Amino acid sequence: FLAGHSFGGQVLLNFLAEYPGRFQAACAASPNLEIALTMPKWQERLGRMVLPVWPQMKLKNLTDPSKLSHDPRVFAEYKNDPLISDYVTLGIGKVLLENLGSIFEKARRIQTPLLMLHGLEDVYCSPKGTERFYNQLQLEEKRLKLYEGKYHELLNETGKEEIYAEMEQWFDRFMPA
Repeated sequence: FLAGHSFGGQVLLNFLAEYPGRFQAACAASPNLEIALTMPKWQERLGRMVLPVWPQMKLKNLTDPSKLSHDPRVFAEYKNDPLISDYVTLGIGKVLLENLGSIFEKARRIQTPLLMLHGLEDVYCSPKGTERFYNQLQLEEKRLKLYEGKYHELLNETGKEEIYAEMEQWFDRFMPA
């Protein structure tokens, strides 16, 4: 059994495509399949010019913690987390974007039963990307659940019990007797 969220969801889907049929079931929550954020054009142009010579160059992280979850504790934890950086490097941005360019063609290779979850108010990873990926899956055992009024951090959202219950029911269906 596998589960992944955000970039971890993107990694999970790549893994399932690379190793088809090796797992009982999987769940991708708010997977990073289509960017919802828009970067200023000047930053994008600068990034493309500078990337080949300076992949470590840092750009301002555009994440607004108040748009991750409706739970104020999540906002506070994010703001106080010493591992959260105010910047992202061009190099990691390149890896993320390159993978987005090839991920959809891999959907047809996935053979593992897959649950996909996404909040419709996610301003970071577009739920439209999740729907598009889901529609390209050629699985009998697949489920897409979209949550009204939920942000990106589904597993840390208010009412997360409903999301965890959905995951538990999904995995229980494939649990060996």
